[in-house]
Amino acid sequence: MDKTRRAKLELANKIADFRNLFCNIFSDVKIKQPGKGIAIAEGLNAKLGTVKLKSGSVFVDNVLVTEKTKIFFSHKGLPTLCDTRGLLSYRTIPKVGFEIKSSSYEDYSDVDYLIVEGI
Repeated sequence: MDKTRRAKLELANKIADFRNLFCNIFSDVKIKQPGKGIAIAEGLNAKLGTVKLKSGSVFVDNVLVTEKTKIFFSHKGLPTLCDTRGLLSYRTIPKVGFEIKSSSYEDYSDVDYLIVEGI
């Protein structure tokens, strides 16, 4: 096979790979291999993290929060015999961050959160 034909074939394969990638962006996310999953970075303005409540609340600075942001969260760890953890709720302030509040002012627990965007 000559160089020109090989180059055209390689280009056609790259275009097909790009087309498959682009088309898959607009479909459901599917993880077909057992043991594989989703990895999300943590840090400043991240979509995943852990925060500590102080007197039942914490504010998380995150400029990526929008009107369509949904936040999933839970207390970290198992409850203890004298647990003071309460029910959790949140409110968002677009382009600023979000606040997690507990129904217990004595709640000093760690809370894990995951941020997703509605369409």
